Amino acid sequence: MRADKREKILKAMDLSHEDLEVPEWGVTIRVVSPSGRERTRIVTSFMNDDGTPDLEKMYPALIIATASDPETGERLFTADDAEALLDKNGRVLERIARAAMRVAGMNDDTIDVGKDG
Repeated sequence: MRADKREKILKAMDLSHEDLEVPEWGVTIRVVSPSGRERTRIVTSFMNDDGTPDLEKMYPALIIATASDPETGERLFTADDAEALLDKNGRVLERIARAAMRVAGMNDDTIDVGKDG
């Protein structure tokens, strides 16, 4: 019985997504929830040593890790795009980052203290 449940859990396709229209860029993107490992990596990538978020790193980290092409599933950005993303409209970046947080199951407390929310 335990093995059946284990197999069912491990085989479940449990990642969620949200398609987000970005009229400022003339595109629709898909924001895909990260795995548990990716989610931890995302949060730790923008946290300062004192546990506070580095806001300059936060939006690009969230967007790079979760934004994909809804038609192909390919990620839209790489770490090399972080600086270029920071030059884009902050309101747009925040809207995408908030969608990334929603699909990742993150909330402001997750960001504030750098722990699972």
